[in-house]
Amino acid sequence: MIDLSNLLPANQNFKLLYIQSKPTYIKSPIYANKHIDTVKIRHFFLLLQNDIIVMALEIFSYLQIGTEVTQFIFISKCDTVGLIKLNFKLSSIIEYLINYVINYNLANYKIKNKKVKKPSDPNTLDSIINKLQFNKYVPYYNEIKQEKVEEFRTLPNSQNVKICLFTRSAPQYIFPESSVNEFKHLITGQSLLRWWIKIINGVSPNFTKKLLIPGTDINSTYKFINSSWQIGHIFNDGLACYNIPIFPDDPKGRFIEHLIVGNRYSHVDVSQFYCELESRQEFRIGDCVGLIGAEKDDIKIGGEGGDGIVVSLHDYKSFMKLIKSVYYNKLINVENMSTVDIPKFFENIGIAFDYLKFKGSMEMKIEEKVIDKPVVNNLVVKRKTNDLTGMIRKKKNKKI
Repeated sequence: MIDLSNLLPANQNFKLLYIQSKPTYIKSPIYANKHIDTVKIRHFFLLLQNDIIVMALEIFSYLQIGTEVTQFIFISKCDTVGLIKLNFKLSSIIEYLINYVINYNLANYKIKNKKVKKPSDPNTLDSIINKLQFNKYVPYYNEIKQEKVEEFRTLPNSQNVKICLFTRSAPQYIFPESSVNEFKHLITGQSLLRWWIKIINGVSPNFTKKLLIPGTDINSTYKFINSSWQIGHIFNDGLACYNIPIFPDDPKGRFIEHLIVGNRYSHVDVSQFYCELESRQEFRIGDCVGLIGAEKDDIKIGGEGGDGIVVSLHDYKSFMKLIKSVYYNKLINVENMSTVDIPKFFENIGIAFDYLKFKGSMEMKIEEKVIDKPVVNNLVVKRKTNDLTGMIRKKKNKKI
């Protein structure tokens, strides 16, 4: 059961909307010669303070089901609105929700057995007999047909978990026009990377954690991590196209597709892939981009689940379009979305709806209370040069 009370300030009211898409069989995010059943589930969390939307988090779960289950947890997007000042740590909420997905009881997904198409020849006598046998179940002529009982897949009691995300600074990820809001923190790629590293540290203390910053040397990369991290990736060695997954809007995936189109996929291994990735324009030009991975095998299946509103994939995509259909730089638009548009959406698709409600119980220490800082006039402040590689030389002062 989701309970954010102890992470939220005392005596303040909050709401959470958690939507989950029904499990859908898809092609594996990792191309493989041997077919592996892969199921995708989408998770979307929306946090509100009173009726004002403050934060959203979207996570994709990919379950590769064989003799064991490997779950790729891809952290797709996280965004804030910034219309009101937050007096709690947003990173603690995100850490909690990611842990919730990791510890979700896979049986609660209710994954149906995959339908297997059997080859048939319509001209054979057996085919005709089978059709006639089917017709005997017409209720008017025979006994009443029994209702079909849904059968769900039986899954192992443990799983291998791989957490994947890439960090890239942007004005907004989910909420259009929210970048102009007073309390939205727009930070650099380096600050964003450090922020996510701290969250992953909290989520996966016993995981193997790895970081790559394409275009940055090893010494500069070590400045971002502590001794519990390694420089590298969490994927197997070998050809890149058979070992590196392709996720939505993932720069690694775009390069994999580039190799396939250029007919180079059978020649580029994982090490060469990451070397060439550094020369890609999105890494070479612009802000710092980090590739984070964390993995652990044989994790016991958790007992979480049952808190979300489960919708079809079509309805999930329609809901995401609704969320992105307004500008979030006006309070009236945000309140209207939470009090009118969202309830109406669920009414139209015939699903009972209510927010999960929390009253904060976290007592803030005096030193933790938010204090307004004086506004700095950035026009007269001399900024320090961002030297990731250590190649910039200081100019010597001239002797008088």
